[in-house]
Amino acid sequence: MRHVRIIVPERPGGTISSMDSPRATAAERSSIDDVVELYKKDVDRTLLREALRLTPSERIREMEELSRFAEELSKSGRESFR
Repeated sequence: MRHVRIIVPERPGGTISSMDSPRATAAERSSIDDVVELYKKDVDRTLLREALRLTPSERIREMEELSRFAEELSKSGRESFR
């Protein structure tokens, strides 16, 4: 069984709560949901959907193109400081 520890923000002092049971209390579930909601606001879901529409091969090809672009950008930056 996996043992997960989370920091519960609304408890005084950020009390650490053990979540090693699937029967988490309502307060613990609420805390986890609050943390998930905080992270979700910073995630661009349209980019996730767009990436998931691609096949794994297409995703790798895009990653390779991005890598080539990053290398080219880095190279041009080095050359501009000579």
